[in-house]
Amino acid sequence: MAIIDEFQGNKEKLQKFYNQKLRVEFWYNMTFNSLLYKMIVLNTGQVKMSMKHQLEILNYSTKREIISISRNKYRRDIRFSTYKEYIETDREFSYKFSTIVEAYTSFITGNEQVDKTNEVLKELEKMHFIEEHHTLDSLKDDEINLFTDILLKLDENFNKKYLKPIEVNDEKGDILQLPLTSRNELLNSEPFLCGFFAAVRIYLKKESGEI
Repeated sequence: MAIIDEFQGNKEKLQKFYNQKLRVEFWYNMTFNSLLYKMIVLNTGQVKMSMKHQLEILNYSTKREIISISRNKYRRDIRFSTYKEYIETDREFSYKFSTIVEAYTSFITGNEQVDKTNEVLKELEKMHFIEEHHTLDSLKDDEINLFTDILLKLDENFNKKYLKPIEVNDEKGDILQLPLTSRNELLNSEPFLCGFFAAVRIYLKKESGEI
C-alpha cells in the first residue's frame, strides 16, 4: 500500500494510521439501479462528476435498451462515445451518449431545453424510490422503441444525403462549407437533436389530440 510505504520511516505516523477505524458496509441483494444511485450520491472524490457524466451513469439502462432494440429489431450495431470510453462519432450509428440522453429527454418532455441539474435530481429521486421500495425500474417500451426507430432512420438518411457539408461559392467565388449541413455536425449537435425530438413529441401530441 502506498500509504504504508510513505510512513515506513515514521513509526509514530504508521502506528496512528494502523489505529484508525474503518467503516465497512455490506450491501446485499442490491439492484443495479440502486448501485448506480449510490455511485452518484456517495461520490465524494476530489474530481467532481460533471452533470453530463452523471446523466450517462443514471441512464445506463437507456443505453442498454437502445443498443438492444437497434440490434434485435433493426440489425444495426450502435456505438456510443461516453465519458469513460471515447470513440469517434463520425461514422453511421455512432453517437455521443450524453447527447442522445438529452435528445431522449426532449423527446419525452417535448421541451428542447434540457436542464441537466434538474434531470439528474429527478433520476436520483426515481432511483431512491426504487431502492426504498425494492421495485424494478422499467422504461416505456413504446417510447424508447419509437425514439430508436426515428434516430436510426434519421442517421441513415443523413448518411446518404448529407455525409459531407453543403458547399457554396462565396462572393469571391471561393468554396465555402455551410455549418450544420453534414451528418456528423447534425447528429453531434445537442441543440439540433433536442430541438428535433422535442418537435417530434409535440407533433405526436397534436396527432393524438393531446394538444
